[in-house]
Amino acid sequence: MPLNLKSIESLLIQKENRPDLLSIVVEYIRLTESLENTDQHSWYYKKGIESYKRRLVLLREDFETIREYFNESSIDSFLDEINKNNAHISAVTSGGMNAVVYWSCSLLRDKNKSLTELIRLKSNTEILMPLDYYLENLEEFLNVVT
Repeated sequence: MPLNLKSIESLLIQKENRPDLLSIVVEYIRLTESLENTDQHSWYYKKGIESYKRRLVLLREDFETIREYFNESSIDSFLDEINKNNAHISAVTSGGMNAVVYWSCSLLRDKNKSLTELIRLKSNTEILMPLDYYLENLEEFLNVVT
């Protein structure tokens, strides 16, 4: 069954709700396709090709880091970490908030959103496969993240 743009349109448009893994894969695919068609780009773009290649390496490393963490952890460990973060937020905000406290609480809340997303993914699959596997089987990746 071939993929069409309509089937993944909502995932591509809603950037603010996009899980970390999905944004990594989407950016990786875009960069890869862009690098494959360098003849169609401007001179300015061609000067940045080495930077784009380094970005591909970083995206692959980010995906692997998340994948290893996901595969080694359980839903209970994600929940424990969320509870620790919430306890820390409660403890530091009870005395008022300055800029540093606000910033650290924002980071912890963002971490909790990521952990919640990992919990949702964990309910869909027990382990994540390597990035190359999902690049070859996009439908399976979409089943995992949606």
